[in-house]
Amino acid sequence: MWEELERGDGGADAGQRLARGLRERPARGQDTPGFGHHLYPAGDPRASALLARILPRRPEWERLIEQAFELSGQRPSVDFSLVAVRRHLGLPPGAAFGLFALGRSIGWLAHGLEQRGSPDVIRPRAAYTGIHPDAA
Repeated sequence: MWEELERGDGGADAGQRLARGLRERPARGQDTPGFGHHLYPAGDPRASALLARILPRRPEWERLIEQAFELSGQRPSVDFSLVAVRRHLGLPPGAAFGLFALGRSIGWLAHGLEQRGSPDVIRPRAAYTGIHPDAA
């Protein structure tokens, strides 16, 4: 979506291009990139936490988010917020994925440290209910 906004002169018609794109996507069977998450229908808390730090410095992005919500009914996802952080910090394209991977790896390290400090094996609270692999 950012790339769509950056095409052209970036002037007053940027909002019109965004609105047109947001209206046309559902008609083409497309989701709004960077908006909506099936696990967080009321809004992605990760996105909210990241955007809360940069939106005060980027009011034009807040307007973009408001317009996207009005047109799509969806709030920003962590994907949108990571791209916003990347752009705010002046990092190169593709760095948003690196930021995501960094956050994920920190979580893995935390799980490893937690496991190391426990005498028992930590079991996830989920149970597989599908077909047993040997039966397939």
